Amino acid sequence: MALTIADVLALDPFVEAGSEVVSGNGTLGRHVRWVHSSEIYEMAPLLSGGELLLTTGLGLAGADAGARRHYIREIAERGVAAVAFEVGRTFPAIPAELVDESRKRSLPLIVLHRVVPFIRMSEVANTAIVHDNARRLALIADLSVDLDRAIIAGDGIQSLLAIGARAMHAPLALVAENGILVSTHGIDDESAARQLGAHPETSVTVEIRGHPWGRLCAGAATGLESGDVAVLLDRLAVAVTLSLLGTGIPPGDSERQVAALLDDLLAGGNIASTDFTVRAGLAGFHPPANGSLVTVAVDSRQAAPALALIDEAAARLGAPALRARVRGDVMGVISVHPLADPFAAVLRTLSAARQAQSGEVNYVIVGSATRISDAPARLARSLSDTVDALALTRTVPSCFRRRPSVITVGSMAMELHLSRLSASHGLDPAIAEIVSPVIAWDRQHDASLLSTLEVHLRCGCSATRTAEALYLGRHAVYQRLQRIESLLGYKLGDPDIYPGLLLAACAARLQKRDPSDG
Repeated sequence: MALTIADVLALDPFVEAGSEVVSGNGTLGRHVRWVHSSEIYEMAPLLSGGELLLTTGLGLAGADAGARRHYIREIAERGVAAVAFEVGRTFPAIPAELVDESRKRSLPLIVLHRVVPFIRMSEVANTAIVHDNARRLALIADLSVDLDRAIIAGDGIQSLLAIGARAMHAPLALVAENGILVSTHGIDDESAARQLGAHPETSVTVEIRGHPWGRLCAGAATGLESGDVAVLLDRLAVAVTLSLLGTGIPPGDSERQVAALLDDLLAGGNIASTDFTVRAGLAGFHPPANGSLVTVAVDSRQAAPALALIDEAAARLGAPALRARVRGDVMGVISVHPLADPFAAVLRTLSAARQAQSGEVNYVIVGSATRISDAPARLARSLSDTVDALALTRTVPSCFRRRPSVITVGSMAMELHLSRLSASHGLDPAIAEIVSPVIAWDRQHDASLLSTLEVHLRCGCSATRTAEALYLGRHAVYQRLQRIESLLGYKLGDPDIYPGLLLAACAARLQKRDPSDG
């Protein structure tokens, strides 16, 4: 991309030269790749297109009117952006045949009424062109860094559109080739999103394996030129393609819709109830009107077993499910027919389906149940809680991994709350102070009393269950517990201190990410 003819004419040397456009006023939006000066009559073969050619007409002085027309025709055919003709030296006025032929060829012809050295005009214009190209390259580089990080992190389409929208200062929409609205950012209603595609100059085709998959469209940008938006859209389209390929979305419209919808929910997008119903329906998801939805996230080495697990659970329940690999994880929403306890039904069914598998799935997190009649915002919160709980499950020490393979978000409510509190505001120092003597002992003696403490509290202060969880003998466990009680100064089973102590032990683990396994 480069400056337009209008941009170049606004530069000081061209203003000082008294530039007057006598042909091609409607084409001043053409881009100028370079500004060059020459007096050679047979200049056209030496040009590659996009130049603004400066001349005094010296090479045309001995030519007749027909030869001068031929000069303009050849230059126009080479794709020259414009010709600037200085009058007063070779010609007192621009020859009429040059103006007439330029108009026939839609070639912008500019008269320079005052003498300004061509070297100065070229230097100023070409410096501006180079600077503009460098600025645009910097925009692309900054966007590329953010997009690459998001792709590496496994972020979905919604996150990529958010990054692109920030860079372009414009709303964005991704529309599939069949007209289905896949995802948006910065647009509240579907009709407005579809209107973006009516402007081809601010939309690009997204291709999958050489075939058109959809279009990426931008709205009105703030503070950026259309050329800037165009190059940024091209770069964003590449990232969207990589994300689609990386998440296995391309095979079909239904899978694309599920992944995009779950990604929008996970991103906290403001999805209207009617929009959710339509988009879910397009993906083949038609839950009973008075039923419930339960969110699920699965930790598995490969996506196929995790997807199959959700499908099996849905089949046993006799109800549909939305499921897809999004942001590197398999997540889903299982529909449940009207039941007294839909959450318990999904939990039991997933547990049974998990036991029937060969162990390819590590953990399954089950979120809360949401009524279909409730706003999608509640479903979005439940899905976010489920995915966050799955991420926390992967960070726990190995001594905690004897928990059931199907885990509820409720059982991890404390970890979730503490993790989010730490990320947003930081934990109250008073919490960590409760177990600070134990932490200090672990650091000084390279021990793992903090993990022993938390496991013991989670086992209801049962030494037998603690020994089983830690793979230790009861005598060794008693020794550790005595040491912990001597450091803290009170009995671990004291009901008054128990809640705060468990909270502090869990908070210290999350804050430190203590790798001790016990």
